[in-house]
Amino acid sequence: MKKKAFGIVLLVLAALVLLQGNFGILHFGGQIWPLIGIGFFAYQSVEAILRRHFTSASFTALVALLIANHFYDIFTDSQSVTVLGRSSNRARS
Repeated sequence: MKKKAFGIVLLVLAALVLLQGNFGILHFGGQIWPLIGIGFFAYQSVEAILRRHFTSASFTALVALLIANHFYDIFTDSQSVTVLGRSSNRARS
């Protein structure tokens, strides 16, 4: 079953590489390889949730989110704001 799922993932990734920019599929600007790392950490996070290991699930999900934010600029804030949850632009009291 794992080999079949891995094969399907590779086929989908190959289709993304070939068809990006066409048929409404987003163009990643040559940065499609970080999707492998993001997918790996997201998969590890889902596995940890299913095993009820919520601490490791949250950390692996955070790593996947940080990688995605670094390469694809999902959030407009910097990495430190994503991790720490505060902005340096606010007035400190």
